[in-house]
Amino acid sequence: MDNSIRLLEFIFKNAKMGSETIEDLIDINEDLKFRDELVYEKETYDDFVSKVNKIMKKMGKEAKDLSFFTEMQSYLMIKMETLKDKSSEHIAGMLMQGSTMGIVQITKKLREYKDSDKEVVKLAKRLLEIEEKNFYELKKYL
Repeated sequence: MDNSIRLLEFIFKNAKMGSETIEDLIDINEDLKFRDELVYEKETYDDFVSKVNKIMKKMGKEAKDLSFFTEMQSYLMIKMETLKDKSSEHIAGMLMQGSTMGIVQITKKLREYKDSDKEVVKLAKRLLEIEEKNFYELKKYL
Protein backbone atom coordinates (compact mmCIF):
# COMPACT_ATOMS: atom_id res chain seq x y z
CA MET A 1 0.00 0.00 0.00
CA ASP A 2 2.87 2.41 0.75
CA ASN A 3 4.15 2.22 -2.82
CA SER A 4 0.67 2.91 -4.14
CA ILE A 5 0.52 6.06 -2.02
CA ARG A 6 3.99 7.11 -3.19
CA LEU A 7 3.04 6.58 -6.82
CA LEU A 8 -0.22 8.50 -6.34
CA GLU A 9 1.65 11.38 -4.74
CA PHE A 10 4.06 11.43 -7.67
CA ILE A 11 1.18 11.44 -10.19
CA PHE A 12 -0.49 14.24 -8.23
CA LYS A 13 2.63 16.43 -8.14
CA ASN A 14 3.43 15.80 -11.80
CA ALA A 15 -0.09 16.68 -12.92
CA LYS A 16 -0.37 19.65 -10.55
CA MET A 17 2.93 21.08 -11.81
CA GLY A 18 1.81 20.60 -15.42
CA SER A 19 -1.51 22.30 -14.75
CA GLU A 20 -0.04 25.27 -12.91
CA THR A 21 2.75 25.75 -15.45
CA ILE A 22 0.30 25.76 -18.33
CA GLU A 23 -2.03 28.10 -16.45
CA ASP A 24 0.80 30.64 -16.23
CA LEU A 25 1.64 30.18 -19.91
CA ILE A 26 -1.93 30.52 -21.21
CA ASP A 27 -1.98 34.19 -20.26
CA ILE A 28 1.38 34.85 -21.93
CA ASN A 29 0.50 33.13 -25.20
CA GLU A 30 -1.07 35.16 -28.02
CA ASP A 31 -1.74 32.39 -30.59
CA LEU A 32 -5.40 31.31 -30.32
CA LYS A 33 -4.86 27.85 -31.87
CA PHE A 34 -1.96 27.19 -29.50
CA ARG A 35 -4.08 28.50 -26.63
CA ASP A 36 -6.67 25.80 -27.38
CA GLU A 37 -3.93 23.16 -27.10
CA LEU A 38 -2.75 24.62 -23.80
CA VAL A 39 -6.28 24.69 -22.37
CA TYR A 40 -6.81 21.06 -23.42
CA GLU A 41 -3.54 19.97 -21.79
CA LYS A 42 -4.35 21.89 -18.59
CA GLU A 43 -7.77 20.25 -18.38
CA THR A 44 -6.14 16.84 -18.85
CA TYR A 45 -3.72 17.47 -15.98
CA ASP A 46 -6.57 18.80 -13.81
CA ASP A 47 -8.43 15.54 -14.47
CA PHE A 48 -5.46 13.56 -13.12
CA VAL A 49 -5.33 15.75 -10.00
CA SER A 50 -9.02 15.06 -9.43
CA LYS A 51 -8.65 11.30 -9.98
CA VAL A 52 -5.72 11.08 -7.55
CA ASN A 53 -7.67 13.02 -4.94
CA LYS A 54 -10.61 10.62 -5.26
CA ILE A 55 -8.45 7.50 -5.01
CA MET A 56 -6.51 8.84 -2.03
CA LYS A 57 -9.72 9.87 -0.30
CA LYS A 58 -10.95 6.25 -0.63
CA MET A 59 -7.68 5.19 1.04
CA GLY A 60 -8.18 7.70 3.86
CA LYS A 61 -5.24 9.80 2.65
CA GLU A 62 -4.79 13.28 1.23
CA ALA A 63 -2.41 14.36 -1.52
CA LYS A 64 0.25 16.83 -0.43
CA ASP A 65 0.14 19.98 -2.53
CA LEU A 66 3.20 21.50 -4.16
CA SER A 67 5.35 23.53 -1.82
CA PHE A 68 5.25 27.31 -2.04
CA PHE A 69 8.94 27.24 -2.98
CA THR A 70 8.30 24.85 -5.87
CA GLU A 71 5.40 26.94 -7.15
CA MET A 72 7.38 30.18 -6.89
CA GLN A 73 10.44 28.66 -8.54
CA SER A 74 8.30 27.46 -11.47
CA TYR A 75 6.54 30.81 -11.78
CA LEU A 76 9.81 32.76 -11.81
CA MET A 77 11.38 30.38 -14.33
CA ILE A 78 8.42 30.86 -16.66
CA LYS A 79 8.59 34.64 -16.33
CA MET A 80 12.34 34.65 -17.04
CA GLU A 81 12.06 32.23 -19.98
CA THR A 82 9.28 34.23 -21.62
CA LEU A 83 10.62 37.72 -20.90
CA LYS A 84 12.23 38.05 -24.33
CA ASP A 85 10.39 35.36 -26.28
CA LYS A 86 6.65 34.78 -25.88
CA SER A 87 6.27 32.93 -29.18
CA SER A 88 4.35 29.69 -29.48
CA GLU A 89 7.53 28.04 -30.70
CA HIS A 90 9.42 28.98 -27.54
CA ILE A 91 6.59 28.06 -25.19
CA ALA A 92 6.06 24.74 -26.97
CA GLY A 93 9.76 23.97 -26.58
CA MET A 94 9.61 24.74 -22.87
CA LEU A 95 6.61 22.46 -22.41
CA MET A 96 8.24 19.70 -24.46
CA GLN A 97 11.19 19.78 -22.06
CA GLY A 98 8.77 19.42 -19.16
CA SER A 99 6.97 16.53 -20.85
CA THR A 100 10.31 14.82 -21.52
CA MET A 101 11.22 15.08 -17.83
CA GLY A 102 7.77 13.73 -16.98
CA ILE A 103 8.20 10.77 -19.32
CA VAL A 104 11.54 9.87 -17.76
CA GLN A 105 10.30 10.29 -14.19
CA ILE A 106 7.06 8.34 -14.70
CA THR A 107 8.94 5.50 -16.37
CA LYS A 108 11.32 5.30 -13.41
CA LYS A 109 8.49 5.46 -10.87
CA LEU A 110 6.56 2.71 -12.64
CA ARG A 111 9.59 0.48 -12.35
CA GLU A 112 10.30 1.50 -8.76
CA TYR A 113 6.69 1.03 -7.61
CA LYS A 114 5.73 -1.90 -9.84
CA ASP A 115 4.02 -3.65 -6.91
CA SER A 116 1.51 -0.82 -6.51
CA ASP A 117 -2.23 -1.30 -6.77
CA LYS A 118 -3.30 -2.10 -10.35
CA GLU A 119 -5.61 0.92 -10.53
CA VAL A 120 -2.75 3.22 -9.51
CA VAL A 121 -0.33 1.67 -12.01
CA LYS A 122 -2.95 2.04 -14.72
CA LEU A 123 -3.36 5.73 -13.84
CA ALA A 124 0.43 6.26 -13.96
CA LYS A 125 0.64 4.53 -17.34
CA ARG A 126 -2.16 6.74 -18.62
CA LEU A 127 -0.25 9.82 -17.45
CA LEU A 128 2.81 8.51 -19.30
CA GLU A 129 0.71 8.18 -22.47
CA ILE A 130 -0.59 11.74 -22.01
CA GLU A 131 2.93 13.13 -21.57
CA GLU A 132 4.04 11.35 -24.75
CA LYS A 133 0.99 12.62 -26.64
CA ASN A 134 1.54 16.17 -25.40
CA PHE A 135 5.15 16.04 -26.58
CA TYR A 136 4.12 15.11 -30.11
CA GLU A 137 1.24 17.62 -30.22
CA LEU A 138 3.57 20.40 -29.11
CA LYS A 139 6.05 19.55 -31.88
CA LYS A 140 3.52 21.01 -34.33
CA TYR A 141 4.20 24.47 -32.89
CA LEU A 142 7.99 24.42 -33.30
